Amino acid sequence: MIDSELFKNAWSKFPTGVSIISSLSPDGDIHGMAANGIMSVSLDPMLVVISMSNTSTSFKYIDKIKKYGINILKDTQENIARYYASPTEDKSNDKSDLFRSSNNGTPLLEDCLASMSCDVIYQFVAGDHTLFIGQVDELYVNKGEALLFYNRKFDKID
Repeated sequence: MIDSELFKNAWSKFPTGVSIISSLSPDGDIHGMAANGIMSVSLDPMLVVISMSNTSTSFKYIDKIKKYGINILKDTQENIARYYASPTEDKSNDKSDLFRSSNNGTPLLEDCLASMSCDVIYQFVAGDHTLFIGQVDELYVNKGEALLFYNRKFDKID
């Protein structure tokens, strides 16, 4: 039997970029969570996938509205990553001024490396997570360097 801490430790050795998955609550409030479980799937059509815990608040919102944003962070946006990596009950500051609305209404983070709004076209349960495959309907790219997550901490490219 493999211990879950050993599994997490093994994956901490794989450096990844950091993103904020953005969505809307049923009341129209902006919700976000830090994530590194994202992936490009297809160019034609343009498809991406996010992996979301079935118990997360974001899961409930995305499962209901079938839309999400992927926002890839710059190395200067660690404070945003830390905020959205914290538990929902620890988020008392309104960060809505950091976002703009895409054509389909999805909140997209301003001034990140890349942001895209997606419409969910498929979803698959995989253990305690769900994979949401989204078709990209809007995309922005900016200049800068990526924020990384490695060995359970944020880092920058040297």
